[in-house]
Amino acid sequence: MSKITHLAGNSLAGLPLSELAPKLAVVFPNVICFTLSYFANTPGDLAALAHFKDLKKLVNGGTIKDEAWPGMLDLRDLQAYRAMKDGISDVALETLAKLKKLKSLRYGTKAPDAAAMTAFKKQRPDVKVEP
Repeated sequence: MSKITHLAGNSLAGLPLSELAPKLAVVFPNVICFTLSYFANTPGDLAALAHFKDLKKLVNGGTIKDEAWPGMLDLRDLQAYRAMKDGISDVALETLAKLKKLKSLRYGTKAPDAAAMTAFKKQRPDVKVEP
């Protein structure tokens, strides 16, 4: 069994994340951190990451469309989310606020909408938020 705990995926395989993640999770069952360098276009793309049963941290170096965010709710044990390039949309903040185990949120170089961030912090004062 693989001892790899950190994994990154991109679109070079030519498969959508919804098809690739279940296959990778079989080969790398101990992944706790996944770096996404994909376009997540559908909720199924993000929900597929739930195949990594020990996933605790998601680093987004790709693009997640607003309509894909509901798929994030399948990642019930996610504790940390980090955006690297596109920042975090209002829809993303609303969705992330629903993840009960989330402890850390990093929004990267692009600050989120102030009103959306205020609403997030009001709903989830327990989550550490930083750039």
